[in-house]
Amino acid sequence: MKKNKKGSRSVRIDLDEEWKLGSDSMQWILYRKGKEHKKEFSDKSKQAWTKGFHAVGFFTTLENALKAYIDAKLRNSAARSVQELYNKQQEIIRSLNDVLKPFEIVIRNNAK
Repeated sequence: MKKNKKGSRSVRIDLDEEWKLGSDSMQWILYRKGKEHKKEFSDKSKQAWTKGFHAVGFFTTLENALKAYIDAKLRNSAARSVQELYNKQQEIIRSLNDVLKPFEIVIRNNAK
């Protein structure tokens, strides 16, 4: 976590090359690579961190932010069968767990 000038902390995690997870004092923010981010932040380090990314979702819980990330990755997976979709989900969850391991956050697959 990074501490800004006002003393509050915010999360800044690169989930993969295309996605970032951030936070402020009120919400979790999911960013996706795309159009240049035009918003001016008072925290210049946050502005630099989101350069080239734009916010695609604002969430009240970390769980919902991570579910939205997984769902977006699955929707863009080009899977042609349920098995391919399931395999892609497992791949995303493994990758996400690798990224989140230092934060002691584990994503579990609840599907049986």
